[in-house]
Order: sequence, then C-alpha cells, then structure tokens
Amino acid sequence: MQNDQEVVVYGANETLSTSLLAENRCYLLPKCLASRLPVHLSHTGSVINVYNKQTITKTVGVKEVPIGGAISLSGKQWFVLTPKRVIRITISDVSEYRLPEGFQPLSLNLYQQHFVFVLGTNSIEVLDFDKLILMHQLETSNAVKMTTNYQDTFLAVAGTEGLEVWDMRRARKGREFPFGETLQPLWVSFSSDNRYVLCSFSDLSLRIYSIVESRLYKTLTTEQPLTCHGMTPDGSLSPSCF
Repeated sequence: MQNDQEVVVYGANETLSTSLLAENRCYLLPKCLASRLPVHLSHTGSVINVYNKQTITKTVGVKEVPIGGAISLSGKQWFVLTPKRVIRITISDVSEYRLPEGFQPLSLNLYQQHFVFVLGTNSIEVLDFDKLILMHQLETSNAVKMTTNYQDTFLAVAGTEGLEVWDMRRARKGREFPFGETLQPLWVSFSSDNRYVLCSFSDLSLRIYSIVESRLYKTLTTEQPLTCHGMTPDGSLSPSCF
C-alpha cells in the first residue's frame, strides 16, 4: 500500500500498480524491486530500469542479478542491492559499496536521506546515504525480514527467534520481543500509528506486538500463510496477501 488511493502488488514476475478510486488506472510492469508512486525501480535480469508510471527514465546494467531495492523520498535517487554490493543510481551518476566478504544480504531500506540500512543474517550495515561509506554495523540474530514504518523512523527486524524494533534516527535497538521458540517469519509490518508491529509466520499465526507496552498484544490464526500485509496511513484498511 503506497498511500490511501493506490496499491502496488508485487508478483513473482510482474508488478501491478492499481488505483482504488479509478477503475481504469492500473498497469503492469516487469518485476519491481521498489516503488514510491509514481516511480518504480524494476529489473530484467541484471538490467535496472527506472519507471515514472509506465515510462522508462533511466537504464543501468549491473554485475549481478539484484535482490532488493529502495527509492528516496524525492524519487530521484534509486538504490539496488545485489549479493555483493549496494548501488546508488541518480540521473547523472552511479556509485557502489562492496559488501564485506561473507556478508549475506537479505534486504535494503532507507532512513530519509541520511542512512542506507542493509540487512544481513547476523548484522545490519548502516551506510551514509550520499557517500555509501560504512557508518555503523548493528548486531542482530538469525534475521529473515526487515521493514520500516511509514515515516522511515523505525525499523523492524524479524528473525527465527525474535523480533527487534530499531530507532533508525539513532541506529539503536529500542525493543526486543523473543518468540520463546523457533519460528519462520513470513512478513512484518507496522500499524499506521506506530504503536504495534505485526509479524506473520509459516505456522499460520499472526502475532501483534505492542511497542508502547513492550509485550505480545494478541495472536491470531489465519487460514493460509500470510505472505504480505500492511495498513493504510489512515488506519482504515489492512490489505493482506495469502
């Protein structure tokens, strides 16, 4: 969910952008790494395409097939994660940061225009937004999924043994929720008011944790594995994918 009017649905090979308010405002793109409407960061193999709606505005070839991406708040800077590097693309320039040997990248997120967060299995690399140099290395444990809230101020990292909430402004862990057992997270998301973080698992459970009270608030059971979920900024809709 990109805003209260439009939804972007990521498929295995294609990405659908559709309007909730207009019947005919929808279009398909090749598989996207990230979207910040109306900008999409897409790839075909190792070729990166930047779209403004359906129009390609930038094409870049990279050395490996990408596994993740992110778009700046301005929509004018695009970041691509590959198994070996982080690549920063603008209209006029391309720069990169080579990841440490043995680092296994999972996903990439941005904190406004200050930091780039790269999640690995046991650590998070925090890079300078403009220079792509290492600023911090944060320790985590058996990580699987990472997401940010709508304001890009908090980061949730779900591992097989627990859930962590990080303050992105201070690059510091704020909350930790141990599972008490080994679980396989499928997706993690924040409530629109940042009071709760939701995590779905392969055992068909959806756990809701209270950030304010620092405890497990509620556990729900779904009929099928919940592979994606989120909430609109106004809190009125909670779209999910099975």
